Amino acid sequence: FCRARGIPFVLGAGDVPAYARTHRLSIETAARICRYDFFHRIRDERGCDAVVLAHHADDLAETILLRILRGTGPAGLAAMQEWDGLHLRPFLTVTRAAIETYADECGLKPRHDATNDCMDARRNRIRHDLLPMLRAQYNPAVRDALTRLSALAVEEDDFLAALARVEYSRARCEGGLSVAALRALHPAVQRRVLRLFWARETGRTQDFSYLHEERLRALLTAEGVACAQMQGGWYAYSRYGTLEL
Repeated sequence: FCRARGIPFVLGAGDVPAYARTHRLSIETAARICRYDFFHRIRDERGCDAVVLAHHADDLAETILLRILRGTGPAGLAAMQEWDGLHLRPFLTVTRAAIETYADECGLKPRHDATNDCMDARRNRIRHDLLPMLRAQYNPAVRDALTRLSALAVEEDDFLAALARVEYSRARCEGGLSVAALRALHPAVQRRVLRLFWARETGRTQDFSYLHEERLRALLTAEGVACAQMQGGWYAYSRYGTLEL
């Protein structure tokens, strides 16, 4: 297919079950990590502008519903973006049905991933059970409602993220963040500043949950010296008016 169209092709393979066992992950999550690692490595090696992904409107609706069920905030509702500076998703506003119709009309034969039919994965149960039930019994346009929610969340997330960066700079002090500056912030901005603090101090972003935010926020009202154990061997301290990691 690629040779006929003059498209460079790179094949990659990896032992996903072994990766899943080593890192104690589901096969689905391990496969995704290995796949993205491959994409990013090839992008760097070839000097490409972006990693182009095939996520469509139905994928976006499923992701939003999955995150709502897990428990998420506005940033989580912003699920996917058409362009995030690295990943480009040109089909994000196009439905699965429209893509399948186009493929049929053009005589294209997409590869079907049989794992998408396995009901042991939560996303597949949402796709095959929950969304059809919501569509039939609650809202025929549930996909549009969920994707509209995500579009609004993206805009509000961008605004709050910019505000948080400004307040983070103001709160910076020797050793960490000024507790007094943090106390003066609205809780919504407080949480984002603390999340930004965690990411910049530890280099980690994926393992910082609402519970971790609240551990840090509790230190802001503590009297004297206070400590909270965080994940990954980190500790947070509030002492002498400074929040430290």
